[in-house]
Amino acid sequence: MGDDALAMIKRTLNSHCCQSLKSNWASVMKTLPSAQAVSGLSDKDDRQQLAADAYTLGSHCYDAASAFLAGYQMAVRCIDTRLKSDQWGAFCVNERGVNSLRLMSTTWDGVAHELSGQKSFALMAGQGLDSVIVIARGDYANAGREPAESMDQQNLVAVKIALPTECVEVIPATKPGRILPTLPHSALTFDRCSNVQMICAKEAHNRLNKPFRFWEDIMVTLSFCGWMRGYLADELAAQLHLQSQQLIEYFGQYSAAYDLQSLRLVEQLHQCLNEAEHQLPHDLLTDWQRDKQILSLAQVIRDRIKNKLTAAG
Repeated sequence: MGDDALAMIKRTLNSHCCQSLKSNWASVMKTLPSAQAVSGLSDKDDRQQLAADAYTLGSHCYDAASAFLAGYQMAVRCIDTRLKSDQWGAFCVNERGVNSLRLMSTTWDGVAHELSGQKSFALMAGQGLDSVIVIARGDYANAGREPAESMDQQNLVAVKIALPTECVEVIPATKPGRILPTLPHSALTFDRCSNVQMICAKEAHNRLNKPFRFWEDIMVTLSFCGWMRGYLADELAAQLHLQSQQLIEYFGQYSAAYDLQSLRLVEQLHQCLNEAEHQLPHDLLTDWQRDKQILSLAQVIRDRIKNKLTAAG
């Protein structure tokens, strides 16, 4: 791709006019290998291609916000393997004020086959989002199961809903987020939605939620690296590229959860991003120093995983 064409894409991606952003994002996305898979993605080799494409897609972004969106979309594709290149998806788990999955109010009625409840955060909802995958508590109390069983994490389900649809209300945030304020997010309310696709009928926390946090970490890190590399001098650019390729290659072997080596590779890239950020243009540096905090939100979880793995020997 020529320099002029790339510059035009970067400027458009930075416009944050959502329809323009989505259209131009899709024009890049459809050229990537993972978007050209005819039968969808499913195994670890395909996830490795998604990781490689997250890095490539990041290189077409102008700022940290659009790079985050690119990485996030590749993480969603680790779950929703049928998303097309011109579609955006989201993975919705969090509910305001709820600190335990056992206490979530969003429920899947296993008898009526309906989803009801609310999720507090859906990236790009009402701004071009095409579908959401929702984690809900399976309610089978009237289907011969014990009520206590329906409260267990093992009974969490995941369903997909295409948007827009009458049973889903989008409630825009009243103010921009502290981190990534240029990316809109909204709450979603589900009113007995029956037009859904079952993605995971049980144990959705272990099968989808926990792996997604790992995949999101990997994809967003790589997208940030692809983005920042375009602004670096040769030596730092080469270092960032080499370390990114090491993570992509290792992710192809271990794509289900963190181990000590993948933790080391991710932390190495985060350190490299911090050391290289001074080469960013001033306007991008200011936004980056705010938005890079998204990487530290999961640091407590990464530290916990590292301690557990180290103790296990």
